[in-house]
Amino acid sequence: MQHGVAWLIAGTAGEGLEAGGETFARALAALGYRPTTQRDFPSRIRGGDTTFTVRLTPEGHLCPPERIDLALAFNATVLPRVDARMGKGALILLDDGVGPFVSTNGATVEPFPFTALATAAGLAKAKNMVALGASAALLGVALDALLASVGDQFASKGAKVVEQNRAALKAGHAEALSRFGQSPKFSAPKPGTAPALFLSGNEAAALGALAAGCRVAAAYPITPASDILEYMTPRLMALGGTALQMEDELAAANVLAGAGFAGTKALTATSGPGLSLMTEALGFAGSAETPLVVVDCQRPGPSTGMPTKHGQEDLWHLIHGGHGEHVRIVLSPTDVADAFHATSEAFRLSEQWRCPTFVALDQQMSLFKQTAAPFDVAAAAKRHAPRGPSPAVVGSSSWDQTYTPYGDPGAHPQRIALPGEPGGRFYSNSTEHAASGFTNEQPHLRVAMVDRRLARMAAIPASVDRPVTLEGPADAPIALVSWGSTVEACREAAIRLAANGVKAKVVAVRLLWPFPRTEFLAAIGSARLLVVEANAFAQLARLVKSEAPVHDRLTSVLQYDGLTMASDRILDAVGGMA
Repeated sequence: MQHGVAWLIAGTAGEGLEAGGETFARALAALGYRPTTQRDFPSRIRGGDTTFTVRLTPEGHLCPPERIDLALAFNATVLPRVDARMGKGALILLDDGVGPFVSTNGATVEPFPFTALATAAGLAKAKNMVALGASAALLGVALDALLASVGDQFASKGAKVVEQNRAALKAGHAEALSRFGQSPKFSAPKPGTAPALFLSGNEAAALGALAAGCRVAAAYPITPASDILEYMTPRLMALGGTALQMEDELAAANVLAGAGFAGTKALTATSGPGLSLMTEALGFAGSAETPLVVVDCQRPGPSTGMPTKHGQEDLWHLIHGGHGEHVRIVLSPTDVADAFHATSEAFRLSEQWRCPTFVALDQQMSLFKQTAAPFDVAAAAKRHAPRGPSPAVVGSSSWDQTYTPYGDPGAHPQRIALPGEPGGRFYSNSTEHAASGFTNEQPHLRVAMVDRRLARMAAIPASVDRPVTLEGPADAPIALVSWGSTVEACREAAIRLAANGVKAKVVAVRLLWPFPRTEFLAAIGSARLLVVEANAFAQLARLVKSEAPVHDRLTSVLQYDGLTMASDRILDAVGGMA
């Protein structure tokens, strides 16, 4: 049974699909619905078939629907892709001159004059607004909210463009009512009344960084991470911070190392290819124990991969990618709201443990939108007080090596002095060093330095808020284990399983490294494990097996086709466990 209702608009890139989808979703959010969005678009600058999906469920799940209920198609080439996602009882509306087309999945297919109505309204390319008006009628969505959303979307283009789009919207609404009647054809979940934000994971992560006191952002543009620097730039400038578009990712990471050394919280956002390029600088930060935060917006494939598709293939790189061994922390939020909290926490942890800290997003969470309760920015900021004078700084202003920033017990690192602090002069570079920071290769000192750094690994999980989360009955015999946005598919699968009398719990690993073994074992109990992830190597499953004695009760559910995982794949896997 379909969970909620799903709407899709399809055509060629450049036909206003994204503007139409964003306008529709924002209006739904303003009305109190919990929309989530998805875009499927090719890895090219212009052209190619693309789709924009808006889904409404009571929970606002950020995962694909089992099927589409209402689709609006602007060209013939996209129809096979659209029809593959339709089901019996669904409706496809075709633009002028598209078709005839017969659905192979039982959907009703009817022509609808999108372009003709838009032209009559004075703006032929406003056929996307005609589509939104028709959709409002078919879903029972209030037209006023859409009219307001159109005003917000096109305000910068002038009053005439706003009115033309509104006229197209009204024309589509009236035409649909005349063709299909006054009663909605599809029933959307009832809207709520609680205030909510509507934003992407990239935007939530940027806000989390700002709340944590981040005042430097340096990055090189790369899909799907570019939105973070773009979103942060005007807000950083308003706060007196600095935003830099660098010549490459290595330069961006070096800026972060310099900023962290100087006492400023700094962030970069990248994807897998950029993460590879900044590896040397991240190793330097690990050796020098310099805090910095990297948001990795994953995409699938080696090398350039598939820039506009979904995947969770960077886990091993985030944990092991680099030369030598040093402390690093890897967090993975479970939804858009958690992207705010995880990124904010990443700054606290990076400062506390003096190490590079990573936030692992993925394309689904980075680009697509979801509602979230308003963030408590003040509470987040309280956990990130500005650095004060270091109580550990002693000695004179001369460089006598009295101050030893690398001499503390590893499990309780002190704050390193900032440049200019009295008595805090020390040496910091990328080689192994003594407690004073000066390069030293004596075997016993090398062992001591490695041991003191790695002593932090065991202490880190206890310092993390919710390293593992458990949702559902603790005694459930099945545990759906996942990370990143795929957790949302597990959440919906658990709801659907419960409706069929099957108890399942959702275990999300938010702290991927150092792996929270104690917390994980407590969460899974004696349940059989279904580890769900979007890669081919079963990266989380293999990590779990390397850290916990669960080999005999673990099954993997993998998807690596560039699409996001739907809950029906998980239900099929649960059915196959018997």
